[in-house]
Amino acid sequence: THGLTLQVFGEIGGLSWQQEHPNQLRWTPLNAPTQILERGAVGLSEAAARANRITVGHPEGMVLAFANVYRDLSEVIAAQNSGTSPDPLALTYPTAEEGCHSIEVVEAMVKSAKNDGEWMAV
Repeated sequence: THGLTLQVFGEIGGLSWQQEHPNQLRWTPLNAPTQILERGAVGLSEAAARANRITVGHPEGMVLAFANVYRDLSEVIAAQNSGTSPDPLALTYPTAEEGCHSIEVVEAMVKSAKNDGEWMAV
C-alpha cells in the first residue's frame, strides 16, 4: 500500500487511521495513553456497532468481492431471460465446475495432511 494515514487533532485528543490497518482507529486522549479501537469489538458505541456489517476477522472488501460476483451472475441471467448477450466482462464469475474442483483441492489437502504431507493428485 501507499501509507495513507488520516489524522485529526482537537482540544481533547487525536484520532489516527492507517490504510495498512483499516480495522483499527487509534484514539489518543489528551494526557493519556493511546487506545486502539477495533472494528466490531465489544464496548464500541451503538452507532459503531450498527455501522459494522462484517464479522471481526473479515475485511470489508470481502463483501464487495461477492457483490461483483452477484452483479455479473445477475447480468448473465437477465441477458438470458431477455434473449440478449451479456457484457463479456460479466462472464468471469466462478462456475459450478470450478466450485467442485475447489472442493476436490481441499479434500486432497486434508488427505495430504493425514499422510504426512504426501503429494496428492487432483
